Amino acid sequence: MMPLIFINSEKEEIFNYLKKNIKKDYIIFEVFPKEKKFSIDDIKSIIKETSVYYEKIRVYLFLNFHLSSIEAQNAFLKILEEPPSNVLFILTCDNQYKLLPTILSRSIILNFLKQKIQITKKKEEIINNFLKSNILDLNISQQISIDDLIIFLKKNIISLNNKEYFSILKKSLEIKNLIEKNNLNPQLSLEYLLISIKKLNKK
Repeated sequence: MMPLIFINSEKEEIFNYLKKNIKKDYIIFEVFPKEKKFSIDDIKSIIKETSVYYEKIRVYLFLNFHLSSIEAQNAFLKILEEPPSNVLFILTCDNQYKLLPTILSRSIILNFLKQKIQITKKKEEIINNFLKSNILDLNISQQISIDDLIIFLKKNIISLNNKEYFSILKKSLEIKNLIEKNNLNPQLSLEYLLISIKKLNKK
């Protein structure tokens, strides 16, 4: 069964969707990483488990799969190439560009966010603090995406009233376009953008 990718970080919405669309005789397993993010060992364990045939359809739900390591994503590719016929993998993420392009190409993507382009207050605060600070903190690349930055700038560009922010928005849109067209690494691209912003601020 072809894997599904849900672009949504709201657990309640995801489970409501599953209740309405997944058959009652399917068995759903919510997969949890041993640590904070999915590791290659977590994926190997699932591959081993799903290799054993079971009569009923099993659904393996990986919440926030965008937090998985690159090694884990690469390991997951092996089973996505030939997924077991009686197993459905569902991955959720807050932004598809945080997943490897090869994973995206082997999955059906359902974007729950298309109808509600917005940003959380927490992410707004993170971005606002970063823009105002003189410190380059690349750790925020784990908490926000380029889309978050673009949404924030579009939403606040008038109230910010700063010519630099127009340049940042332009740069953000350019890099997002490069990610989409050239399959660039989203994480590295965001970090490059954050560095560029700090260089712009110092001018």
